[in-house]
Amino acid sequence: MAFIDCALFAGAHGCGVLTVGTAQTIDCNVQFVGPGRPGTPLDAEVELLRETGRMLFLRGLLVQDDTTVAAFSATIRKPSPPK
Repeated sequence: MAFIDCALFAGAHGCGVLTVGTAQTIDCNVQFVGPGRPGTPLDAEVELLRETGRMLFLRGLLVQDDTTVAAFSATIRKPSPPK
């Protein structure tokens, strides 16, 4: 689940919507749907669903060799604007 949290922030940064400051994970829901195998690379696919003034809504999948291991959705609160 720590990998999922890191993937959320990397995905938001990759979309260009999270660049500067400290953001927080407001909620994160994970559904484990298949077994993972140690020693095999695990990829996170993250999609930005919606952005508001203060929030990001994201969802994604953890995939290992074309097999879904987990599905997740989360809300991230964007950092306050600089003063």
